[in-house]
Amino acid sequence: MKRMLILALSKVCYVSVYHFCERIQQNVQKEGWQTDMLVLEKEESANRYYPANGEMPDCTYDVILEINTASHCIRESGISYETLGKEVWHLLLDHPMYHHEALVTMDQKFHIVCIDRKHAEYVRTYYPKIGSVHFLPLAADTSKEWIPYDKRKYPVLFTGSYMNSATFLHNAKQCAGIDQPFFEQMVQKLLDRPMLTQSRAVWECIRDRKADLTKQEQKEIENNLPSMLHTQYFFDMYIRCILREEMLIQLLKFGIDVDVYGHNWELFIEYAKLVVPDGGKIHYHGDVFYDRLPEIYADSQIVLNILPWFKDGMHDRIPMGMNNGCVTVSDSCDYLEENLQDGENILFYSIEQLEELPALIKEIQSNQKEAAKIAAKAYAYGNSHFTWKKYTKELLHMIEK
Repeated sequence: MKRMLILALSKVCYVSVYHFCERIQQNVQKEGWQTDMLVLEKEESANRYYPANGEMPDCTYDVILEINTASHCIRESGISYETLGKEVWHLLLDHPMYHHEALVTMDQKFHIVCIDRKHAEYVRTYYPKIGSVHFLPLAADTSKEWIPYDKRKYPVLFTGSYMNSATFLHNAKQCAGIDQPFFEQMVQKLLDRPMLTQSRAVWECIRDRKADLTKQEQKEIENNLPSMLHTQYFFDMYIRCILREEMLIQLLKFGIDVDVYGHNWELFIEYAKLVVPDGGKIHYHGDVFYDRLPEIYADSQIVLNILPWFKDGMHDRIPMGMNNGCVTVSDSCDYLEENLQDGENILFYSIEQLEELPALIKEIQSNQKEAAKIAAKAYAYGNSHFTWKKYTKELLHMIEK
């Protein structure tokens, strides 16, 4: 029997990482593997992780599986679990630039699974020593309780965290090592041309400064690009703040109320009162652990999504909405357009034309019968394509190949 050790970071992002590990473990066991899970907790006083129970595994494993380079976190604590496995598989849930310090140390023993095809291409290009790189979008749970579409509590739902864009910009400007002209140039470039990837935008920004790069200069830029993106990643987070604010402000201007779950939305409510004093309302329900989301989504009609600058992949809000019979409204990308059908099982909008989003929401709210049809088709598609059972089978196929 094959053995797998799963490293799970606790208390990260609404405990979502632990939840994903738990779902994978359950399904891996059903496929005949023996599994152990090691829960890692962070020291409050330092950026170091240790096993929650303080114990070391006393055996070797065929595979070590982890999310967002957990083993790198604990290696910095002076503990290495990578030697316990023949192979180490990392599931990256965001852009690889956030994990550069871990990726640059990896060799043929390590394997990467990305949730965006362009992320996978980026890893193959800039970390060629890594054994293999794969693409696999995340799955989602389905609530045990089914609520008819017209009986649902939340007309429009958004889940996620909030940070005021002006506050973030102020803090970013105070950070040592941030190249302010580059930061401003990258933000403007990506907002002007939303289909650019982060790495492509770097090249365009550099060529805006100097069009006639020598071959040697191009080579140096290419070699340094992963390190540059890693140290200058604030532009990526700032754009998320801007777009998340603007999406909701547009809805409030047209009198559309939105129910939100997540961190810090009380700050947005105060901001919105100044910008849209007579518009729609934000109904803030506080923080919840990730495992509560299926029941919340299952009681929602429309679910909003805005991609965190994924250009060829999918955020987990989309399968969560589809698997629970919601009308998911999202910006688009290549992967989504290839696999989902606008107006059939999802609704797409453009971040270049956010001012048109309220009309789309109003239209679907005015036709509950059509909305219920879209939600039903989304439910059918999601529960045949985005389940943890299917996800795990595909993951194991990659591992065993």
